[in-house]
Amino acid sequence: MAATSPAGATVTWPTPIVPTALTFGPCTPNSGTILSVGTHTVTCTLGSTANTSTGRGTFTVTVTAAPTIPAAPATGSLGSLGSAFGS
Repeated sequence: MAATSPAGATVTWPTPIVPTALTFGPCTPNSGTILSVGTHTVTCTLGSTANTSTGRGTFTVTVTAAPTIPAAPATGSLGSLGSAFGS
């Protein structure tokens, strides 16, 4: 995902559908966090509704630098080059 500001990008993900008797969350960092340019690992927990076991899963999010728009070309006099262009 491309950065949307100098700070990076706000990254969100949906809560996955988990099987009955399991709970999802939380994740670190949270969905909706602004992540800087670079690769980040998100770690989420999964638990049982009976609180008998927990697990963790991870995924990576890569934020790329925002595309840059080139500056407009300079304007002004051609100076001594004007004669080469018929000015």
